[in-house]
Amino acid sequence: MQTDEIIKVLDEAKMTLISKDTLNDPVFKLDVFIDLVEMSKTEYIDATESNNEPFKIVEIQDSHAFLMKAENILYSIGGMEQDKKNEIIIKLQLTQLSILDNQPLNNIETQFDNIIDEIGMINKSELILQEIRFIEEAGLVEKQDKSQDFIVFEQSSVPSWIKMNASWWADGIISDIEFLSGIEYLLDENIIQVPVISTPYDGEINVKIPSWIKHNASWWADGIISDVEFLSGIEYMLERGILVV
Repeated sequence: MQTDEIIKVLDEAKMTLISKDTLNDPVFKLDVFIDLVEMSKTEYIDATESNNEPFKIVEIQDSHAFLMKAENILYSIGGMEQDKKNEIIIKLQLTQLSILDNQPLNNIETQFDNIIDEIGMINKSELILQEIRFIEEAGLVEKQDKSQDFIVFEQSSVPSWIKMNASWWADGIISDIEFLSGIEYLLDENIIQVPVISTPYDGEINVKIPSWIKHNASWWADGIISDVEFLSGIEYMLERGILVV
């Protein structure tokens, strides 16, 4: 209960400081990505300059964590060219390995700077256009305007434990069955509504859940992607019989 209350307060604070439109804006996400990379670099520099071993360990862990968060945000930027995104992700992962291996500062700084330079070459105005085009081509604009074609989502009614489940599932802490039982709860309670004919959920999963659905669950739990983006993954599973209700 205490955890639920803390998550609720944090969510309220985040939404007060940053609107949902801003959270989903690709340019904002890109700016946050750069901030996280620079924070990771600062943490690693602090680690190498410290003679306090416990402090050094914490700073290295923080440096690595900031890069992991940056990688998650990069995945969620839908308007970026996929080849460019994959190239940067590879560099992020190599830098994470270098951090864990306690590579010399010069090597790490060069890796950080290469990532920041790659991001600096992206045309942000083009990114906005790509994001709009991506949403239109995916039909998400129409789906949000026509609730009968999509899942209706009552955000205020969603228990915080559902997002915790999503995070734990993405991290492999709970099973597919346990995660899907949480989704079934939302359906049973009409928190999300699916205007399609379906069959009773028997708890069996006959089709492998795509890895991108787990990424979506993690990002949704962290507030990186919107409810509609997360629910598009649930709709995908419903359409393909991975999840039935």
